[in-house]
Amino acid sequence: MLIKLFIFGFPGSGKSTVSRYIVDHVQRSYKSWLAQRICDYDILYNMFKQDTRCKDFYPVKHGGFYVTDPAKYDHALKRLEKSVNSLSNKGNRLLVIEFARGDYAKAIKIFHDSFFLNSSYLFLYADLSTCLERIARRVKDQRSIDDHFVPEHSLERFIGATAEDYPESVCSQIQGSFEGRYSRFKIIDSSGSKESTIAKARTFADEIIKQGVLLRPWEAVPNISFPLFRYA
Repeated sequence: MLIKLFIFGFPGSGKSTVSRYIVDHVQRSYKSWLAQRICDYDILYNMFKQDTRCKDFYPVKHGGFYVTDPAKYDHALKRLEKSVNSLSNKGNRLLVIEFARGDYAKAIKIFHDSFFLNSSYLFLYADLSTCLERIARRVKDQRSIDDHFVPEHSLERFIGATAEDYPESVCSQIQGSFEGRYSRFKIIDSSGSKESTIAKARTFADEIIKQGVLLRPWEAVPNISFPLFRYA
């Protein structure tokens, strides 16, 4: 069975760190499970490298790039969906899907409804100033493509989405869909230490593996507004 864990959050919120850790944790702790990570940044980066005329992307410092055509973000998500749908459903596999968007409510509409079958959702929240500080630190010691630079003018699209109720709003809209109605959600305040964030994310990953991505009947309390959305 293929199950999906979507990890949302602003650039610098810790998505890549948590995604890599969860994959490693599941591989080491659950022998009958495979775990894999897929990130739309890899897709966007390849699109940037292929755009030799800088029509839709242009390079910025530290090996980063800026997307001049917003439609390319949607195109990347369509490619991501196609890549995920090509995977085999045989055996137990956890697929960690990671991408950053200023408007997640709009971005998730790019996918077909069936794409969210067997899915859970983890939202990492950190204020924009914390995210900017982390991006500045990671580009000074780049060790992988995940340590990429994000220009401040690219982050401007996230400024209007920094209210603390934004993650809950996104999760609420997903839960309003048929496939997300009984899915598991967790919002983690990732502004603290890396160790604290990872520990909370590990607990959620264990819950998914051991209990499944869907809430059990006695967990799905009707007429209560999203009780699982409290910050951890």
